[in-house]
Parts: sequence; C-alpha cells; structure tokens
Amino acid sequence: MPDTDLALASIVVTGSSGFIGTHLSAELSAEECSPAGLHGIDLREPVASNRLLHNTADIRSRSSLDNLRPRIGEAATLIHLAAAAEVLIPWSDVGELISTNIDGTYALLDTLKPGRVVFASSSSVYGHADVGQTDARGARLDPKCLYAMSKMNGEMLVQEWAVENSLSAVNLRFGNVIGPGCRGLIPYLVAHATRYPNAERPARLRGRGALVRDYVPVGYVVRVLRAAAKMPLKPGTAAVLNVGTGRGTTNREVAEFVCELLADEGLRLEVIYDDEPGRGESTIVVLDMASTVELTGLEPPEPDEVRASICDSVHAHLEGMRLPGFQAFA
Repeated sequence: MPDTDLALASIVVTGSSGFIGTHLSAELSAEECSPAGLHGIDLREPVASNRLLHNTADIRSRSSLDNLRPRIGEAATLIHLAAAAEVLIPWSDVGELISTNIDGTYALLDTLKPGRVVFASSSSVYGHADVGQTDARGARLDPKCLYAMSKMNGEMLVQEWAVENSLSAVNLRFGNVIGPGCRGLIPYLVAHATRYPNAERPARLRGRGALVRDYVPVGYVVRVLRAAAKMPLKPGTAAVLNVGTGRGTTNREVAEFVCELLADEGLRLEVIYDDEPGRGESTIVVLDMASTVELTGLEPPEPDEVRASICDSVHAHLEGMRLPGFQAFA
C-alpha cells in the first residue's frame, strides 16, 4: 500500500488497553478524518470508551491472531505497543519477556501482514548514554539488561521485515513516558505517600537519587506515534526516531517535585536516596531529538509541559486510588 494511502487506511493498535495505548486510542477516536477501521488488540478490556473495535487476543498465540484476521482484514498500519515492560525482572519472568517482546512481535508481523509498522522500542537500548551519544541514525547500541535486549531484537525484526517485504517501518525509542496512568517512579511515590500519609516510613529510590532519565509527556508520545503512522518513507525502509525531550532529569528532582505536590494534598513523603542502581540499570539516558524534529516537524516538549505532565500523573493516580478496585495501567 502506498504511503499516501496510510492516513485513511485501517490502523491496528496492540496494547490498546495499556497506558500509552489508552491515550493513543482516545486521540485516534477524536480525529475528524478517521482511518477506515480502528482496531485494538489487548488481553484486557479498555478502561475508557473509544472508537477502536476491541479484540481480546494474546499476541504470542498464532492461532489467536489467525482468528482475528477475518475481523480485522488487511491492517494498513500496525502500531505495536504491547510488551512486557519491566526493566528489572527476575529470572522467573524472563520466559514471558522473550515470548512477548520477541516471539510476539514476530507473530504479529507474520500473521497480520501490515503495510506499515510503528514499533515501540526503548531508550534503554543505548545503555549508559547522554544526549551526545544517542543520535538515532547512528549511535552505538549497548543494552545493559534483558528488557533492553528484547527491544533491540524487536527493532531488528521490524527492520528485517520492512526490507524483506519492501514495506516501511518506524522504530521509536521512548524515553521515560509520564502522564495519567503511567507506571514507575511517580505512582510508586504516590502509593507510598497514600499508605504512609504522615511519613511513618520513608520511600526508597535507587541510584542514590542520581539516575538521569529523559522524562517525556505521553501527549507528545502520541503526537509522534500519529506522525510515524503516516509519514512518507521509501519502501524497504525502517526509520529510527527518539521520543523524548533532549533534557535529563534525575529521579531525585522528580521525587522532590512529587513531594511538593503531595504536600499540597496534605500528604507527607520522606524519601531516602541510599540504594544502588539495579543490576543492568542505566545510570543516564538522554535523547538526541534532532532527527525526530527533522522527520516529523514536532518540536520536543518544553520543561513546563513535562512538569504539567508530572502534576497530572500525581493527581490522576491520587484520584484513581480512591476508587474501589483501582489498578494502574499494566
């Protein structure tokens, strides 16, 4: 299918009920000129209503995907977000990591046969790297953990698929994505403060508070995903783009801001920064955004947007925890 037809053709989103998938589904549903068909694939039902046709399926199961083909039809664009996303995992979970992130990616490509693939990779593939070492067009990859390895292998599968079939793909290396429903540092701090509202027990952070990450609002991530789904690319091409801000922030800085926001809600939070980084955890990852701006025209978020996204994350998680049966996005 020519790239000029991608904007109005069908889109299939895997992981559509997850954190990023929920935000993307909402934006796709709101488009005035929507694609011909919008399908979501996830093991869980969506937490919010949208116009995507939900399909309960396991991407690791070829038979499950085969059964979806008559309903989905020809998927012009596959936005592949579904993944086992824990950076630090016990050995007992390694099998699931490999079967989901590598075998599942292969099964999707081979079964659904899309015309364009947008793959959610991770900035963790760079290992320890500041902005001067993360040019997406030629930086050396140095994964430090099995999760990063699985994402690097996913990128290689997508690239080989595009070349072999004379189709097009975009590998997106996400920074630390934040926003309402996110996982990781922010919800951990909120949950801890809610459990110990008078700082009866301190929260603990790894890396002595000096782990540097590129925190990027989910709204910007969605904008890049939408651009990647329809940007012109030559057949047999797999573009690689970073998705971040180009600025680094320590986990201590994020925690201190979260503490201020929680204090406004009457919650005291004390944080201890004594713990060492986890095994295989990068100490710094900051993304060069030059090629992303060049190919999409989307400027990275400003610091105010990042702070607003942290604020939204805190308040959304606080509100959610007050609801019966609340669970954060997986």
